[in-house]
Amino acid sequence: MRSRIIPAISSLLTLVLWSPASAQINEDFEDGDFTTGTVWGGTTGLFSVVDDGGNQRLRSTSPGAANYYLSTPNTLVNDAQWEFFFDLRFATSGANYADVYLMSSASDLASGVSGYFVRIGGTADRLELFRSDAGAPASLALQSPDAVVNSSTSNPFRVKVTRSAAGLFTLLYDDGNTGSYITAGSITDATYTSATHFGIRIEQSTAASAVNNHFFDDLSAQLIPVDNTPPELLSTAIVSATQIDLFFNEAVEQVTAEEENNYGIIPFNSAASVVRDGSDLTLVHLTLAIAMQSGNTYTITVNGVEDLAGNACVNETTDVLYVIPDVALPGDVIINEIMADPSPTVGLPDAEFVEVFNTTTNKTFDLAGWTFSDGGTPATLPSAVLGPGEHAIIVDDATAPLFGAFTNVIVVTSFPSLNNDGDPLELKNEMATTIDAVTYALSWYQDALKALGGWTLERIDPTAPCSSSSNWIASNNAAGGTPSQQNSVFAITTDAEAPPY
Repeated sequence: MRSRIIPAISSLLTLVLWSPASAQINEDFEDGDFTTGTVWGGTTGLFSVVDDGGNQRLRSTSPGAANYYLSTPNTLVNDAQWEFFFDLRFATSGANYADVYLMSSASDLASGVSGYFVRIGGTADRLELFRSDAGAPASLALQSPDAVVNSSTSNPFRVKVTRSAAGLFTLLYDDGNTGSYITAGSITDATYTSATHFGIRIEQSTAASAVNNHFFDDLSAQLIPVDNTPPELLSTAIVSATQIDLFFNEAVEQVTAEEENNYGIIPFNSAASVVRDGSDLTLVHLTLAIAMQSGNTYTITVNGVEDLAGNACVNETTDVLYVIPDVALPGDVIINEIMADPSPTVGLPDAEFVEVFNTTTNKTFDLAGWTFSDGGTPATLPSAVLGPGEHAIIVDDATAPLFGAFTNVIVVTSFPSLNNDGDPLELKNEMATTIDAVTYALSWYQDALKALGGWTLERIDPTAPCSSSSNWIASNNAAGGTPSQQNSVFAITTDAEAPPY
């Protein structure tokens, strides 16, 4: 469908649409050309619109070395947001790159214009914001890491740039066109406060790889939507006994983010210093006045921290459990329940799992680096805190969504495929010490019907010094098992056998 604008003037240029009333651009090239409406200018003979995997996209057509461009009228400069997709399907260099002009003082981008542009590629193979001073580029030191535009065959990206009325530029990019943006940072430059055009300029050498390999799509320039939503505290990460990293859902303003009185920590603690991260503006490093004590839960409350639009958060609260993990000894954590044959299902997910149980009353373990195996390649456990008397289930990442209703789920890649009729299972800590081992058999179900599938094997007495057939039986729970909770057959017995490890 041909793009439309109001009042019914179809614009083009790097094939974008322009309305004199709004000075906004919104072009996806789905009309299949950029030659209707003619509110555009530039080296039009060196561009075309082509089908690219089901998307209509602007493509370069220069057969050799050239400096060429397209531009369209656009006057947005304050509280503005520019977005575009690109895919340069060659290795960029100092002689092969593209500049997207957000603000230009003239239509001819190859002349000495003033304004601002994002360079794609170049010597450092990165995204970088420049100011153009009568054609002379001046880096604003706002860029992605080097070598992000590093492929010689495909570099699909989405780029978003915002500019406030005060001249604060923020650069974001989506590497791989995944739908998730990374914030490169922000910089203030108010040298230029007006513009007449937006566009794309391509610098192309004689390299054959660059021929017909510049692709652009979804070009837009619009006013920034009004932001009335305060920042939210998404998550935390414990760095040490005195430092906690706080992650917000959007970039936060530096002064309010670094105000110590905006953070409350209980019990009996306070902020000694707060620093917003230098590159990730959603991240705040909080240093505590008093070191946290192992086993304590601390409540952090954030008030008054603003986003870049000036919206202040109110009572953003989260709990942080600080634990210095103990070193596990054999028997401290045991294999407590086994789902080796989930089909036909009785009431649990149609997926294998193993439950582990912390038998201690005073030890807390971090299972990071622990392994679980059935005699083959072991699965390595991620960081997961297992407190005294707690249960957790280990599941495969492919079946993890099936266990959304259960607590304490530990997800691993390459969960061992358990044999229905028996397997030697082994749980080792991060130092490769065997903490528990069980070799189950089909006879352990002690119920021919339940042995056909859908029921777990449950350990009867988790305090027994070892595991044997007399300490296991099929679950009595109507669902077929009791993942992440006390076993249905739980009972304290007497077992004098020595453990096999």
